[in-house]
Amino acid sequence: MRLGVFYTVARNPWGGTYTIKHDIFRGLAAVAHESGHELVVFTDDESARTRFPTHGVSWVKVPALRARALLAFARARINRVFAHGLLVPPPFAAESFLDPFLFGAGVDLFINLGPDALSMAVPYVCAVFDLQHRNQPFMPEVNTRGYWERWDEQYREYLGRATFVVNGTAAGQREVERFYQVPRERLIKSPLPTPAFAMAAAKEPKQPRPAYVGQGPFVFYPAQFWPHKNHVSLLEAVALVRQQRGLDLHAVFVGSDQGNQAFVEERIAAMGLSGVAHVRGFVDRPELIALYQHAVAMPCVSTCGPESLPTLEAFALGCPVITSDTPGTREQFEGAALFVSVVDPDDIAGAIATVHQDAARREAVTAAGRAIAAERTAERFARGIFEAVKPFAQKRKNWSAREPYTRPLRIGRVFGG
Repeated sequence: MRLGVFYTVARNPWGGTYTIKHDIFRGLAAVAHESGHELVVFTDDESARTRFPTHGVSWVKVPALRARALLAFARARINRVFAHGLLVPPPFAAESFLDPFLFGAGVDLFINLGPDALSMAVPYVCAVFDLQHRNQPFMPEVNTRGYWERWDEQYREYLGRATFVVNGTAAGQREVERFYQVPRERLIKSPLPTPAFAMAAAKEPKQPRPAYVGQGPFVFYPAQFWPHKNHVSLLEAVALVRQQRGLDLHAVFVGSDQGNQAFVEERIAAMGLSGVAHVRGFVDRPELIALYQHAVAMPCVSTCGPESLPTLEAFALGCPVITSDTPGTREQFEGAALFVSVVDPDDIAGAIATVHQDAARREAVTAAGRAIAAERTAERFARGIFEAVKPFAQKRKNWSAREPYTRPLRIGRVFGG
């Protein structure tokens, strides 16, 4: 089959979303030639074809792809507003700006690198990283300003019409089935790949230790400042370790502010942890890598999961991991991390103390983590996708990929006849 995907230049080339999409795209391009499929890349980046493998890959230029995508998103939102107001949009208003390019290239199946769909006229694959709005609808990042309704509407529309939905765990697949009634046969299980930058950094000399943390032990938590990231529980655990175990433990937080950073900083001051808890905001990669390499542990205490790029980054860079015992984490990381209750600071504090004091346990989980990181390549992820979609080829032979299929328009059908 001819499989489509799009690639565009990111404004922020260091964020988690960029990391996921870039690495998945790189994996798809790297193994396309061995898949039995042809990969068609739609891009506005003229230099992209010089940076990625070209065997089994063809390129289609779409001018101003990012701007077109943003306009399409805005139009879709307006159309939904009209629909909710009982002013039905004109016929075919949902057609995508990308449709003429997809039909022109004869794309059989389009692979979206996230939980959206650039076109629904062509069969497509999309991915689900988490369903926090369903699991934790009370969190302010999903239950205010219409966010919950928009997320739910998006997932209901895109997942319901997807040819395949990619998710990384059996627990995640069960959620997609339960919340959006997607049949199991349309679900592809493929855990996220380890970020390439972390694997590359692991082969190089260590970065210098950041001066602001001093020479004592510190925990490192890379997470944007959302309430569900559970920063306050980790702060309480750090305070317990310092008070009850006499350990001069510091904590470093990095990540962009998503509306909750000021509150976290207030809690730091109220708990007497100023000068101990370091809020660094968004940092560059050398500092990020250095923090992983010198931290006593990376406590990934998010209340939402189970997909976790920081966990994979920590595995690759030899940083011991403490992780939330949420559905799906044990099936991925059993033996490679210490599992804790996200609502029990004492449990988190105990795990931090164990990692710091028990060298044998620390070395065991670190070694197991490195093995998982090495196994989770972007190429393996891509091979899984390419193989999973093969059975669809027989169904796809039944209509043209070059011309949109249209049924004859009859008056009776318009009025429900």
